[in-house]
Amino acid sequence: MPLLVIAFLCAVLSASCGSPLLSDAPGSRAFVYVTKQGTNDVSVYTLNNDGSLSFLSLTSTGGGLAPQGIATDALGRFAYVANRDSNSLSAFSIAASTGALTYLGGYPTDAQPQLPVVDPSGRRIYVANKGASTVTAYSINSSTGALTLIGARATGNAPIGMAIDASGSFAFVAGSGANTISVHAIDSTTGALGAAQAYAAGSAPAQLAFDTVGSVLYAANSGDGTVSVFSEAAGTGVLALLQTAAAGAGATGVAMAPDRSYVFVTNKTDSTVSSYTVAGNGALTLQSTIAAPVTPLYPGVDSGSAFLVVPGNGDHGLASYKIAPPPASAPLARSATGTAGPGTNPVAVLVARTFSTY
Repeated sequence: MPLLVIAFLCAVLSASCGSPLLSDAPGSRAFVYVTKQGTNDVSVYTLNNDGSLSFLSLTSTGGGLAPQGIATDALGRFAYVANRDSNSLSAFSIAASTGALTYLGGYPTDAQPQLPVVDPSGRRIYVANKGASTVTAYSINSSTGALTLIGARATGNAPIGMAIDASGSFAFVAGSGANTISVHAIDSTTGALGAAQAYAAGSAPAQLAFDTVGSVLYAANSGDGTVSVFSEAAGTGVLALLQTAAAGAGATGVAMAPDRSYVFVTNKTDSTVSSYTVAGNGALTLQSTIAAPVTPLYPGVDSGSAFLVVPGNGDHGLASYKIAPPPASAPLARSATGTAGPGTNPVAVLVARTFSTY
């Protein structure tokens, strides 16, 4: 039967799912989902073997305004989009054979939801609400995709990105207005978040990526063009600043290669992508900075054929880049570029890969 594997979650949130099963499965096919805040919809594309993108469909957010981030449940059957200007999450079912989305309904959030994340168990979804400085938690019905509110918890000022550690015991929240990473313990029974423990980051942290193998957290800091690298004492939620690495102006998005060899940062102000090699302890070394679509925001990574897909919010562009095998002085090579098809002002990318097992 066809299964849908979510490469975005593996590469960006856990960085440990780039297994041979995903890469080598016969007949696998990659779908790219792009949120479009200008037209309040989600575009679906096929990611071809050469990195080119073929438009498939456009689905409305069902009244959701200014969609931002997108996440899925553990089995890739349901997708959830955060709508900043209508304070809601839109839920969709995903057709595994075609990648098509079907709108299921909307769920209220606090003000200005940003980038939702699903915990490692796939049972819960969390979204940071920038306008309310809270995180809202929901349980996911594995049969229907319906959400049930668990509750909201105060966090650092103006939160944007989130990540969850490998154990599913701690949530990390980027407080863009407080210049902090807030760490919340997650109740294993209810999924509710505990009170925040704050750690200093760079200026205006945005997206987060967590490497579950190395227990390292990466924060793209848009205010000072840096990346904060934290090590976590595994399973404790305690962070220690390991490094502050220079990036481009307006560093906003961050993603990790499926094999953990590289970290990529999108720089929205100078419209570039920075590539770094990753040391054994998680520290970064800048390798190259190359052109991206105008005002690139939140990228997605394909775990199968190793492509990075970057949205251009300013020029409605969408570009894919082939990730070179390590080591490489130029980790990225542009494979395809162009407009993002119907819909305008793309914000976030999720890459999902289908394969069949019998």
